[in-house]
Amino acid sequence: MQKKLNKKNIFIIFIILILILFYFYYSNSNKKKIIKNNNKIETSKTKLKNNSKTKEKIQNFYKKFDLDSDDSITKFVSKDIPLNNKKYIPKNLVEVNHIFIYTNKQENIILRKVAKDALVKLSIEFSKKFNSNLKVVSWYRSYKTQKKIEESACSKNLCAKAWFSEHQTWLAVDLWQASDKEEFFKNDLYKEYFDWMNKNAYKFWFINTYKKWLKIDSYEIEPWHWRYVWKELAYFLYKNNLSFAEFYKKSKQK
Repeated sequence: MQKKLNKKNIFIIFIILILILFYFYYSNSNKKKIIKNNNKIETSKTKLKNNSKTKEKIQNFYKKFDLDSDDSITKFVSKDIPLNNKKYIPKNLVEVNHIFIYTNKQENIILRKVAKDALVKLSIEFSKKFNSNLKVVSWYRSYKTQKKIEESACSKNLCAKAWFSEHQTWLAVDLWQASDKEEFFKNDLYKEYFDWMNKNAYKFWFINTYKKWLKIDSYEIEPWHWRYVWKELAYFLYKNNLSFAEFYKKSKQK
């Protein structure tokens, strides 16, 4: 009888131990799940907070630049947005005269000094890469000069109206010679030049203004047209694959 009782007691104790172990295991599992869920919630909150900060940072970045004043390096000019002053002439204009910059025209290249300095640095790197000078075929154009182009046979989707041209900012240049993008890219050498510029021009604060067709940029793609802007803006446009027109539109939506 005693033996039977002992066996029975042992069995009962064993069951109790199993139940206790199960209880602690279940409790710990629930605790872990709660901690895990809490961690997920905290992580989500942190992500939302970080996303909110990132969004605010980007919004502030869009507001950082003066896109409206004629004197601003980042003045935005398009088919519908002209310079404020039809006869605008900035200070610090200089001739661009450098061994690695070539033009086949008689007149001197004149740009704002900041754009000239950057163009010279760009031309040096371009020359190292291709053992060739950077060929500038167009730079600043006065209102009268742009008016003549406007009244010529040039397509309105390629040539800006007088007063509405980036060339009147004294910050833009055209490189090499082509009547449209098809002709430009048929030239294998030009294509090589453009590919290099596309990857490197932002380092010298230049952007390809018209890169995304009529609906976005108001003009056809112009692989020859390069415009000087600030370092931060040039890098931002490059990194995010944005055209200047896209940036301008987004800045006005904020």
